[in-house]
Amino acid sequence: MSGKRLVPFVLLGFVVLAGCPQGGGGQRPISTPGAAGAEVTPEQDLKQQLGSLAELGEMMPGMETIGDNIAAIKGTDAEKGAALEKDFEELNSAMGNPAQVKAKAKAMLEKL
Repeated sequence: MSGKRLVPFVLLGFVVLAGCPQGGGGQRPISTPGAAGAEVTPEQDLKQQLGSLAELGEMMPGMETIGDNIAAIKGTDAEKGAALEKDFEELNSAMGNPAQVKAKAKAMLEKL
């Protein structure tokens, strides 16, 4: 190989080596302002879960706690919790029908 043909490969080697991070694999944690120590309430968690259900029409991993969140709400507001509990039973029976799940999740969101 002549010297002129070797130069691009040598430069490419320098670029690759210079672009590689030193240790840590190049991944840095991203801090979210205001998130440190912020406790998510059962109502906030339920709103997020129902929002996902209203959008997708099906259960996703992590949504198993919907019943727990409703029980926690029922502990502080019995009337609201009872209404959400009844709706949650209807929501569970609608699983498999995305249109019904979306509609019921939206209705539950309005009660929050």
